[in-house]
Amino acid sequence: MAIPNKFRLKYLLDRCLSKQETEQERLELERYFSDQETLDNLGDLLLDSFFQTKELTDMHNERQDQLLQAIYSLEEKELITEKVNYWKWIRFAAIFIAVLGSAIWIGKDNARRTVSMNNTEQHASSKNKPVEEKVKLDRQPAQKTAILEIGSDTRLDLANLDSGQVFEKNGVSVKQTGSGAILVSFANQLPTSAAAKNIVNTVKTPRGGTYKVVLTDGTVVQLNSNSKLTFPSQFATTERRVTFEGEGYFEVAKDKTKMFIVTTVVGNRKQEVKVFGTSFNIMAYADETTIKTTLVEGSVSIKELNSGTEVVMKPNELVELGNTGMVKGIADLQAALSWRNNIFYFSNESIQNVLKQISRWYDIDIIYDNNLAETPVWGQMSRSKKLSEVLEILEKTNQLKFNIKGKEVHVNNK
Repeated sequence: MAIPNKFRLKYLLDRCLSKQETEQERLELERYFSDQETLDNLGDLLLDSFFQTKELTDMHNERQDQLLQAIYSLEEKELITEKVNYWKWIRFAAIFIAVLGSAIWIGKDNARRTVSMNNTEQHASSKNKPVEEKVKLDRQPAQKTAILEIGSDTRLDLANLDSGQVFEKNGVSVKQTGSGAILVSFANQLPTSAAAKNIVNTVKTPRGGTYKVVLTDGTVVQLNSNSKLTFPSQFATTERRVTFEGEGYFEVAKDKTKMFIVTTVVGNRKQEVKVFGTSFNIMAYADETTIKTTLVEGSVSIKELNSGTEVVMKPNELVELGNTGMVKGIADLQAALSWRNNIFYFSNESIQNVLKQISRWYDIDIIYDNNLAETPVWGQMSRSKKLSEVLEILEKTNQLKFNIKGKEVHVNNK
């Protein structure tokens, strides 16, 4: 068996540690850990996996203790074939994460600066500013909220739907399932009129909002901030077609008789993703230079609508569509899917791209009061932090200064 791609292994370890793995993902990891060639190289893979481009991870002491307790309480499970306890290797990997402090790396002039922030430092720094001022200027992380538009005459704020509540309109039933998700289905009977069949529905997440949608065929779409998913009340007999912009993770329900097609149009960039059942991530924001499609499992084909060029993707591959066409390469699953794990993950990102992600998550406008140097950023931190905490960590590089003015954040070089 070939040694797994390091990004795939990192992804599988992360899924198992967070108890979000599918049965297929668990079986895949078991196969890797039952292979002697993989085990011989496991140490290097884990070290590379958890220390490449980031020396420290963002985790409070309380969370470190919780994770370690969860690790040590895991049941011992041995594989029947090779009798390899792969959980001990997952523990080994998790301890690398749990014992490290809170930090982010920021580099300048080819040098890297480690900025650490533990609980003591956070407490001390908070004393330097009046509590009232911080509360007044601070902003919370993204909330589970979205707007559902049914046809042209109904607009529903999903944040106002109680858990378990059902809303019906034009043959479409929408149920709030809790935890920021809705289940879309047909009401008591399928819509029969041509008008009802052609009703177009749209779910929009604002900046500072996320949401999950379960479509009538069982496909799950998780929307990041500032995203839009448009879908019909009833899929056609031969295909399941939706349109999307923003960022979203698709887990397409398998149906070999109906291809699932995602159309994305951002400026001059136009593409179609065709699948029967698979998992992939699309990032297609208007302020980005490319549309990025990352395949996690299954297979998809991507067609550039302007030229008709079509490429087939395999798991762990990334296709970027820019103004000059499509480019296929190896995906960094940890980076592409970090938003689903509620993490800001930066791997040699420019400070401008970092602030772009922050602006979407906290619904703020970034104002550059002067030209910033091309500063690369490494590291990761929780997306559950308040805006002031995130900016405080970035400020500790001694390179940047932030000033919050309502929904605007002004950025200056120090």
